Amino acid sequence: MGKDRQYSWLQREAVIDFLLQETKLTRLFPNYTPTLTSKKNVKNLQKYCQDSVKYLKKMGFDHKPGLSIQNDKILINSRLPKFNFSPTENIIVKKLLTTPNEPTSYYDLGDLVWKDDLDKFSLWALSRLIFKIRNKLRKNGLSPEMVKNLRGQGYYYTSQP
Repeated sequence: MGKDRQYSWLQREAVIDFLLQETKLTRLFPNYTPTLTSKKNVKNLQKYCQDSVKYLKKMGFDHKPGLSIQNDKILINSRLPKFNFSPTENIIVKKLLTTPNEPTSYYDLGDLVWKDDLDKFSLWALSRLIFKIRNKLRKNGLSPEMVKNLRGQGYYYTSQP
C-alpha cells in the first residue's frame, strides 16, 4: 500500500473544484459552484490538481479533448467513433476542429460542403447537418454542446461545452 497522506481541507477542496470544473465530471454536476473562489488559493494549490490529473491518467481517465484529427481521420477520445460521421459531416467537423473557439461563417461552411452546387446551400440544410453532427457526438458519449452557434455569424467547436 502507498503512503497515507494527510491533506488539508484547502488541498482537498482544490482538487474537488478542479475535478468538477475541468474534467468530464462536469457533465454529472453541471451546476457545481466551486468552493475556492480566491485565485491566490487556486494558484498555490495547482500541484495537487496536477497530481489528480496524473492519478486519473493512471486509472485510464485521460483529460483530453474529446475530438481530434489524426491522419485525416476524426477520433473521439483517441479512437475511431462508434457512430461515424458522413463524408459531408466530416468536412464540417474537420473545419470546426481546425479553428477551435473561432466561428466559421455559415457561408464558409456552405462553400466547403456545396462548393460544386451552391444552389443546394441553405441555412436550413446547414442547420440539419449540424443537428446530425451533434446527435452523433451525443451517441459517441460527448456533449452535443461542443458545437456551438454564434447567432448570425456561424458555428464553432469548443472542447469545454
